[in-house]
Amino acid sequence: MKVTQLILNDRGTIYFRDGGAAEAERVSLVNGRSDGLRITFPLGARLELPNAVDVSEQIDEPRIHYVVARHIDKIFIFGGKVAYWIDQKANLVNELPTHRTLGDEKYWSITPLLWREGEAIFVYEGGVLAIDKNLELRWHIRKNYSDLLGETSRDWITLVRNQEECYDLSLKTGAISNPMPYGGPIFPMQKIKASNSWRQSRVIKVTQLILDDRGTIYFRDGKFAQAERFSSIGSHSNSLRIVFPTGAKLELPRAVDVSELLDESRIHYAIGDRPEVIFIFGGETAYWIDVNGSLASELSIFRTIGDEEYWETTVLRMEDKAIFVYEGGVLAIDTDLKVLWHIKKFYNDVLGESTQDWIRLVRDHDQYYDVDLVSGAITELKPHEE
Repeated sequence: MKVTQLILNDRGTIYFRDGGAAEAERVSLVNGRSDGLRITFPLGARLELPNAVDVSEQIDEPRIHYVVARHIDKIFIFGGKVAYWIDQKANLVNELPTHRTLGDEKYWSITPLLWREGEAIFVYEGGVLAIDKNLELRWHIRKNYSDLLGETSRDWITLVRNQEECYDLSLKTGAISNPMPYGGPIFPMQKIKASNSWRQSRVIKVTQLILDDRGTIYFRDGKFAQAERFSSIGSHSNSLRIVFPTGAKLELPRAVDVSELLDESRIHYAIGDRPEVIFIFGGETAYWIDVNGSLASELSIFRTIGDEEYWETTVLRMEDKAIFVYEGGVLAIDTDLKVLWHIKKFYNDVLGESTQDWIRLVRDHDQYYDVDLVSGAITELKPHEE
């Protein structure tokens, strides 16, 4: 499964799984609203989809997200008030009114997540919806605008209300828990325009980029580069090639996450206070690169080729740092993308509870230790009770 963000300031191209393509553009269709989507197919067939485009006031340019899955002829499109399923024969397969409200565009925000079961999860201001590996709707729930995305795990996400209480949402069923007090990290809904908002808030943005095909890396100031996975000698097919608009090219060995727990290869990249630099986390080596196409630095992490069946990454984003919890270690970087600390852990030390000050790692369900998020210091092992 692949989720793609398509910017619609001008025309854009939608790619189907088998390589077929169609041209997409934003148009005015209903009541003068400019959130319609016109899709034109190679043989001239055309679909016009009202209220389909994301025109949030929190982003610089209108967009849609579309989802493609293996061996499925259709795609799923989510952007505006209405989500759609279409196929490459220019048929409208189905549509879904979402819990998105016209007139509330200043609150609109979408965070797509790929779940390990081969499903796409869309957390947006008015709800959460799940699309399964066959691109069918699995579940769709309503939420308050003030319920912000907090922690995530392989089985659930936490939604935080007014930074005081939270509830957990099962990624399998959409079932929600009773509200409870909350003290952990929150993923703020940031404006994408405005480098000013970044400087004022000093919040790291971490993006997961799927590399089934080419993907686009965006720097904080809006500049971008194209990224793709490729094979190089001795790199175990997980090298990363980054091509910049100037023609500059970077080839980064062992940079891509090729975990066997994932359907698609990926990287995570982080943007901080320095607009010219990003941090890339994926394979056995993490990298810092700059907007001019230069390699700034690199870091060997506690990830081992040959153990891809155990590779797993969870990112926790705090107000002033990002924490990468992976099978072999825990890494913290600050808003300048500098390493605060990096510790090694056992594969069977699994992320448990977390707060703004510490995370808990549970070993074999019967012992645990805490990691201080300021220093990386760890406590002694203690008995763990479920």
